[in-house]
Amino acid sequence: MGGRQPGAGRVPERDGLRGRGGDGDALAVIRTRVPAAQPQPARRGGGAVSQPGGLGGERRALRRGRAGGARCYGGLDLSSTRDLTALALWFPDSGRLLVWHFVPADTIGERVERDRVPYDRWAEAGWIEKTNGRATDRVSIVRRLADIRQLYDVQTIAFDRWRFEDLAKLLADEGIELPLIEFVPGFRTYAAAVDAFERAVLERRMLHNGSPILKWQAGNVIIEADAAGNRKPSKAKSIDRIDGIVAAIMACGVAATDEGPKVYRGAGLEWV
Repeated sequence: MGGRQPGAGRVPERDGLRGRGGDGDALAVIRTRVPAAQPQPARRGGGAVSQPGGLGGERRALRRGRAGGARCYGGLDLSSTRDLTALALWFPDSGRLLVWHFVPADTIGERVERDRVPYDRWAEAGWIEKTNGRATDRVSIVRRLADIRQLYDVQTIAFDRWRFEDLAKLLADEGIELPLIEFVPGFRTYAAAVDAFERAVLERRMLHNGSPILKWQAGNVIIEADAAGNRKPSKAKSIDRIDGIVAAIMACGVAATDEGPKVYRGAGLEWV
């Protein structure tokens, strides 16, 4: 696709997670590089990567046990008509971050023109899950949630109750039980979640498989703060779509509330 590249030339100054691109700029870390410790997707017969880009290789690696059966935590951000629906899984012990983005298939062409980013190529590469029709198909999300529940050791999935009623009914109708917890999208709830996400990124513990959608969204995020210094991402003020980043922040937030077992590490007790 010609013209402007995703996220190019759009780096305004702001407060919060993303500042002026310095060492403390957590979102710049996502935009510019992936930690070197990340293993590459499996190759078949020494040839090309079986699914270049996308989540396929990463998911297969986790299924083969590279995550060591580790616990994971989820964040679910359901979409409006224009936004993306995003589902994030954060594996705090291994540093893996998986994010699914759901887009109605019949709207991809117009989204490419409107947002000037290659949704079509991202879908072909496996970064986007296309759903039937012009509205995000909640059944597709339910099926993905059921798949995730079987594949991974899901501890909790945080959700914003906005537009969640239909999804909750579908889950109940299908008999799918999930460890769901409501995430109230206010400053008080987001404050600890933003801090947890920021720490994971700046400490180079987050491995996101070079996701081009997350890199693009990291260039869009505006973080706002209240008088007490609590921070949260603002969809209203952000440059463009940020749904995957929001879901990842939610996942990191619920993971941070699970203190885990106490382990002695010489100088004192640490939560690991």
